[in-house]
Amino acid sequence: RGLVRLFHEYECHARGFQNDAYTFLLKQAAGVTTWLMIVDIDEFITIEDDDTDIAGAMAEYATFDAVALMWRVYGTSGHVARPQGSVIANYRYRASTRDAKDSRARSFKSIVKPETCVRMATHMCAAFVCQYQGARASTTCGCTASTDKRHCMSEDYLFMREGRPAFVRMWMNHYRTKSEQDWERKKARGRASVTEDSKNSKRKGPPPDEYNLIRDETIVDSVKARLGRLEDPAEVKRLHALLLDGEGPRALPA
Repeated sequence: RGLVRLFHEYECHARGFQNDAYTFLLKQAAGVTTWLMIVDIDEFITIEDDDTDIAGAMAEYATFDAVALMWRVYGTSGHVARPQGSVIANYRYRASTRDAKDSRARSFKSIVKPETCVRMATHMCAAFVCQYQGARASTTCGCTASTDKRHCMSEDYLFMREGRPAFVRMWMNHYRTKSEQDWERKKARGRASVTEDSKNSKRKGPPPDEYNLIRDETIVDSVKARLGRLEDPAEVKRLHALLLDGEGPRALPA
């Protein structure tokens, strides 16, 4: 109670409504929150310093209108059927962020200041308020900054393999497939970001093997460290069961 607000004013159409819904949410969030991030249920923000919360991590980006969190894309971890337990406990293998053939392994999602963004796309702000002004408000206008603050991100970065922004401060674990069973269900649902008759409205093929290349337990270690600083044993036990209990990854083919 008090943590979730449901919006009943927006009517979701069968397909293709996703970006319009994001833009609708921008207007609702303006003046209410400094930063807004729209995430899916299979996306988890990971902060490098496990003693820092998201607000603290975002403090150094105050001069930017948006910040890109790079994806680390996780695969099946050998699971055919959906396992019992938490996502981060069961799926611990991911794709290489540099060498993967699938460009999604080099994608990102953005945190934006809602009052500075006019229109959202699936992964980032598509148009900023300052871009419609006679003079740009600052040199960072329209810049979706990488977390190392050395790049202004764009869709072009999805297809690059060299010169990738460093994974510093924070990033996003994207559990894109989960088990083979989950992946088939996801394929059957189709994409909310495009209409049903679009050529890319359906996901295709089996879960990519390259999604299971690197064992990465950074988020698990971070959760353990954060739980270790809590003083209420009952709360630690509850959160451990919720966040860390699971079957773990299965043996992967050689």
